[in-house]
Amino acid sequence: MIAGVESLAGKALKDGRTGVKAGTQPPEQDLESSPRDAKGWLNNAMESGYSEVKDQSLLTEMVDLSLIRNRPMRSFTRLENALSTIVKAIREESHVVSPG
Repeated sequence: MIAGVESLAGKALKDGRTGVKAGTQPPEQDLESSPRDAKGWLNNAMESGYSEVKDQSLLTEMVDLSLIRNRPMRSFTRLENALSTIVKAIREESHVVSPG
C-alpha cells in the first residue's frame, strides 16, 4: 500500500471519510525493507489514522497497482506471478506446485 500511496493521497474513502493526507509520498528508502512499522506509517499518513479492519479493503480497492508494479518491488512481482499461476490453474482445472 505504501508503494502506491501517492495514488491515494487527497482522495476520500468510499465510505466518505478522509483518507491519506494530500501530498503524501512514499518514503525514499527501499520500500521492501522500510518503513519497518508500515501500519504506524499509514496511521500517520491518514487524516483519521489507520485501522486495518476499516481501511485495508477500501485502500486496496483504490490504490493504483501500476505505480507499485513500476517500482523495484520483488515481493509484489512474486505475488502477481503466484496469483496468475493460481488463476491459470483454476481455469485449466490443473494442479499447482509452489516452490519450496
